[in-house]
Amino acid sequence: MRLEPLAHHVTCRLVEDRVLAPSRVARLAVMRWVLPRVEEAELIAFALADTHLHAVLLGPRRRAGCFVRRLETGLHVRARPGVPFAAAHFKPVRDVWHLENCFWYVLDQHAKHELAADPLREGTLLPDLLGLRVGGTCLAARVREQLPRVGSAALRQRLGFDRSSEGRPEHLEVAAAAAVLLPDLRGGCRSTLAARRAAVHLGLARWPAARVRETLELPRRTMSRHAATSVEPGLIRAVALQLALRGGRAIHGDPEAQRGPIWPG
Repeated sequence: MRLEPLAHHVTCRLVEDRVLAPSRVARLAVMRWVLPRVEEAELIAFALADTHLHAVLLGPRRRAGCFVRRLETGLHVRARPGVPFAAAHFKPVRDVWHLENCFWYVLDQHAKHELAADPLREGTLLPDLLGLRVGGTCLAARVREQLPRVGSAALRQRLGFDRSSEGRPEHLEVAAAAAVLLPDLRGGCRSTLAARRAAVHLGLARWPAARVRETLELPRRTMSRHAATSVEPGLIRAVALQLALRGGRAIHGDPEAQRGPIWPG
């Protein structure tokens, strides 16, 4: 009797080679679609490279195919690549050793292809495995269950940052936005509001109120209101880790390209 594969490693690319998500805004938009679907799809790894993407999904081929069809539709809406996708390539994963190899292969796409874009790996699930974004708890738990030899040190090495760094107040806004997969804190959606409140709570715990208010460009009354409103601890922790990530040395002077977390729990 032929057994069902443990998982499937999927590769997707367009019918013409084009960058799938050429900007940070596009990458974050795609990841905002992916992350809420991690649990139902039993996704264990995901990465946008340049002209292609990789995903590793536990379970049967049918479920993986359903996810890929929905992903391609979602990517067209959010990144608008301009041409359709070619047929996706599905490779069965038969055992845990093959699964671990696929996991690292996907997470190491940027190094493999020497990609300068996305130095913080925001187009992958690595930040979610390290607690840098809210919503990735089920992913981290699944990886711990399915890949018990994957350790926190090996994951942190991919970003090379010291989570003990306090970070700098000028990075507070972008760190809070990144924790909820947004490029900035403009607008009034629920995620933006929650991230802004988390930034206020964390900022006031570290720096003078005047500095926090100036950095976040908030009126005094608005900041007082945010400070008096409770915030989910996991979000504050994610913002703190995002700040630590940006607390390392700058690459070419770009605050968004700073190295600098950690396997939650």
